[in-house]
Amino acid sequence: MPRTPGQPEREAVLELAAAVVVVKAPRRRAADVPAVSPAVWVVRATAIEPPAGCKPIEWILLTTVVVDSFAAASRCVHDSALRWRVERFHDTLTQGCTVERLQFEEAHTLKNALALYSIVAWRLLWLTYTARQQPQAPATELVAPLELRVLEEATQAPVHTAREAIRAIAQLGGFPMNPSAQEPGVKVLWRGLRRLEAMVEGWVLAVQAGPFMRQD
Repeated sequence: MPRTPGQPEREAVLELAAAVVVVKAPRRRAADVPAVSPAVWVVRATAIEPPAGCKPIEWILLTTVVVDSFAAASRCVHDSALRWRVERFHDTLTQGCTVERLQFEEAHTLKNALALYSIVAWRLLWLTYTARQQPQAPATELVAPLELRVLEEATQAPVHTAREAIRAIAQLGGFPMNPSAQEPGVKVLWRGLRRLEAMVEGWVLAVQAGPFMRQD
């Protein structure tokens, strides 16, 4: 369980139970709606002996996936626990990458664009979570050597750790570099990555054009 206001991070032991049920349709329904729905599985996850003062965990999950073993119930709970990251991924696509503003005349063009932006959104989330969960990891695990060099030149500060790399990228996107600032979000990181990409391309072009520029 992650840390919350007034409660430290802790481990919770859960008891799992599952059963198959049949949900009846409402009495007033359309003619094409069957009286009985297909069977669904109910999975309940409850905390065993939670610490005093902590609200016990109790999840009631409904699924059409067959849950006929402990492993299947565990997988169901695990997948449900990842829903927040799924929501964050969707938020990154819509808020960070602003995909809702895309305007294309054909559906396949939109699908191709979403596939590309999904890779960008994945990288944004990966950068964000890595910097927060492994802040002291080497910066080279997040950015390429050339990107790292450009970051250090642009921010005029050394970049050694993952947290320093993320904050340097965010600084390019307008993030305030003051001690009281919170960790940067995906929107400012997206702006910073776009600017970093342009700066790296400019760096490469300047290096390639260097001899010609000196001749002039």
